Amino acid sequence: MRIPIEHEISLVNLLQAAPYNALPKPIQYGMQYELESGVYCNFQHSKRTPDEFKFYVQNHTANQEQADTIEGLALRISIPD
Repeated sequence: MRIPIEHEISLVNLLQAAPYNALPKPIQYGMQYELESGVYCNFQHSKRTPDEFKFYVQNHTANQEQADTIEGLALRISIPD
């Protein structure tokens, strides 16, 4: 999903706080945050669209509840397709 860039810091702060306690890791074109539960949240940036970023949640099986909660929150601030 695409999210306006002004929401990036808030989303990162949420992921790094309890109960998620995510740790950042650089990936190609962005950052990956691994939650303590094993869920991954990817932030990908593009020079073509500097006012937004793409956000993906992976490894839902590690903690389905946390993955669904994060996706639900991100969906509320996402840019409609």
